[in-house]
Amino acid sequence: MVTSDRARLIEQQLASTPIEVTWSTPGDLARQSMEAVADEPAPGRQMISLGTLHMAGDGVTGSAARMSAIGEVMTTFQRLVTAVGAAQEGFTALRGTFPAALLAKTQLRLIASPRLGSVVLDFMPEVPPADELYGRVGVPLIDEPRTQRADEAVVEVINMLQAAQDLSADVDESPLVEDLVGRGPRVAAALREFAKTLATSDFETDLSWRQPGEPTRRTTLPAQDAARLFSLIASRELDHGEAVIEGVIHTVSDKTALAIETDDGAWEYVRGSRLPPDALAGIRWGSRVRVIADTVEVRKPGGEVTVRYTAKGIEQLPD
Repeated sequence: MVTSDRARLIEQQLASTPIEVTWSTPGDLARQSMEAVADEPAPGRQMISLGTLHMAGDGVTGSAARMSAIGEVMTTFQRLVTAVGAAQEGFTALRGTFPAALLAKTQLRLIASPRLGSVVLDFMPEVPPADELYGRVGVPLIDEPRTQRADEAVVEVINMLQAAQDLSADVDESPLVEDLVGRGPRVAAALREFAKTLATSDFETDLSWRQPGEPTRRTTLPAQDAARLFSLIASRELDHGEAVIEGVIHTVSDKTALAIETDDGAWEYVRGSRLPPDALAGIRWGSRVRVIADTVEVRKPGGEVTVRYTAKGIEQLPD
């Protein structure tokens, strides 16, 4: 729960920071000046970054929108920010879970407010800047860090959404495609789901981020651009990765999933429908195998996100 001191600080920032700020405007300069004065008494960074997701368009009536659609926007945006933050720290594969410390640093906290003709979601990092940047060590005398992981992750999300509006006719030559390949399939999958949510909900989405002492970063993504972004990721399979699975095979069939018990005791179920007809010939039940699998994140009807494995190759290993 936010402490009373922190709550007052948030209220002061929200009151003194216009939501309708843009890139490097006089208002931006005034905000940064006020933040510099407010942040001066204590060493290190104390003030909190604030972001805004502003939904308008045909998916909004008055200041109302479907709760399910807004919930999807919040869920998929949080997944996207976490995936980008994880990629910044080297976690790009679809397999495995993120460290708890990383999840904490990229977790966002909602501050909701209405605006006529639209729906506005204000948000901020859950971890206070002083806790993340300095911890128990205290503020360093030189090279004092000022940027949280959430700052970096949200700004990169804004950059990706801006790049989605600048796609050329030859999308394969777009810097966005190369960027998503470099970030890995988990970021691409999260961006795919976020774009799909905005497109199907028919939202024109304005996203801004206000880090103390820095210019406001902002972009607007119309629903049609979100649909195009979703189509790009899905058609180019930018959300697909590759995994190597080794373990004992308990199902040898091209009709049902291959059940493999890995060395750490986990069970992986791999689709074998794309294997060549003779790929399973000679594979014995209970033998050790190595499977090269295509991986992609899928969302079940209840919202659960899982990784689907589809075998591209299989070989039996020596016992």
